[in-house]
Amino acid sequence: MKFYIKKLNKISLVFFCIICASLILSLTMFLVKKNGARRVFVFPSVEKGVYIVETRRLQTKTSKPNVEYYIDELMLGPQTERCRFIFPKKTKILSIIQKNKVLYVDFSKDIVNPEEESKLLPGKQAMELFKTNIKKNFPRISRIEIFVEGNPAYEIR
Repeated sequence: MKFYIKKLNKISLVFFCIICASLILSLTMFLVKKNGARRVFVFPSVEKGVYIVETRRLQTKTSKPNVEYYIDELMLGPQTERCRFIFPKKTKILSIIQKNKVLYVDFSKDIVNPEEESKLLPGKQAMELFKTNIKKNFPRISRIEIFVEGNPAYEIR
């Protein structure tokens, strides 16, 4: 009987140590700061009028400013199925300049592509979605000016 109790105590002790070690490991993993910042991306769905929200963790230590890195990721498009690009795939960003609370983004002329127009959002709506994405992730930016080949994309009248 004595032998059985000693064996039971050793098994209980080993089991207790394993549980404590896994608890400490889990707590450490939870408290360790993850690399990068959590960013939200909103893309149009293939269904009309529906938007899909994606979250991604983007690196914060890059050679580019955070806003520029975010815009590059946004231009790469969605990772979720049944989502569309905001702008045509061939669209390039010519320049991004941030002065105080204003962001200036200059796109290539490929942003207006009649071949893909039927599959995409209308131009003004796409630009508003682009602005919404940036404002959600970078609240310090109060205004976004969009240009195409150096000319204002559209004028509000």
